[in-house]
Amino acid sequence: MPLGTLLGRLAAGRFGCVEALTGAATAAAAHRLLHLLLRTSPLPPLPDLVSLARWSRAHVRAPLAPRLHGLLLARLASQGLYPLLRSEVHVLAAVGLHSPESILRALPSSSSSSASTSAPLIADMLVLALARASRPLRAYDAFLLARESHPQHRPSTASVNALLAVLVGAKRVDLAEKAFRSALRRRMSPDTYTFNTIISGLCMVGQLCKAGDVAKDIRAWCLASSVAAYNSLIDG
Repeated sequence: MPLGTLLGRLAAGRFGCVEALTGAATAAAAHRLLHLLLRTSPLPPLPDLVSLARWSRAHVRAPLAPRLHGLLLARLASQGLYPLLRSEVHVLAAVGLHSPESILRALPSSSSSSASTSAPLIADMLVLALARASRPLRAYDAFLLARESHPQHRPSTASVNALLAVLVGAKRVDLAEKAFRSALRRRMSPDTYTFNTIISGLCMVGQLCKAGDVAKDIRAWCLASSVAAYNSLIDG
């Protein structure tokens, strides 16, 4: 079948026709088709390929293999399609079938500038997605893997704040403190919420001296101390 015809069916969302024309009626066949399209040059419109991936997940009820999903994530990142990228990362986090290590190791390895930029970005998004999916230990594992693989990459304030909040909520203040210190060493830019979260967690486990030291650091970052931070210290 001509590639143009196939892409036309994809663009129109006529996945039943795609299945009939290509024989992509099984998980293996659907995933093989997606893999071939992701390797096609020039690359077909990625929103259409994301739609194909979502259709295949719903139709054949099988998640994409880590390497295939990793290839899709890398393609989305390389073209700056960040809303779709975030959505696909959140799918991985919500389903929870693959470990953070298997997801991040599945990203295509390349010395190109786009690959070196996209991998740490995807890792940061994965930390945020796992934290928001209430998977504290997996989010922490992803944070450690990102630090190990991309030590020069500055983690985003959003991902670190979400990680600290979910760890404190899970009563893993020890890990939250480690993540907080590590993020600062990696030049993360904390905000008032960052400090409020770690101060609250330290006070919750009776580490008042440490909480007081963190409160003093707020001024060093030229941030205003909040009522929440003071209340946590007062309540102990």
